[in-house]
Amino acid sequence: MVQAIENWASVTGAVLQVTPSARGPQWRVVVLEVDPAQVLDIGGWPNLVRGQVSDDHRLAVTCRAASIDESTVSPGREVTGRARLVAPGQVMAHPDGFGAV
Repeated sequence: MVQAIENWASVTGAVLQVTPSARGPQWRVVVLEVDPAQVLDIGGWPNLVRGQVSDDHRLAVTCRAASIDESTVSPGREVTGRARLVAPGQVMAHPDGFGAV
């Protein structure tokens, strides 16, 4: 049995795209271009998100649609927010979502 580890990171990056999520209409996938050095530790929580940044510096983060302002979280804009690894290869934003830097 796999045990979840509570983990959080602060993520800052440029939005590449915002797309609907397979999770349903109330979710969006925000694909960011991220410098792994900008995936920062938060307090004493393990940072499992940094390891999810691809070799081409992309990170897909699933967000609640209601938690993001798509006029701010749009391609070319720099955003910041908290996120955590919820399953292998799946990063989820904090319920507060992402916002402009």
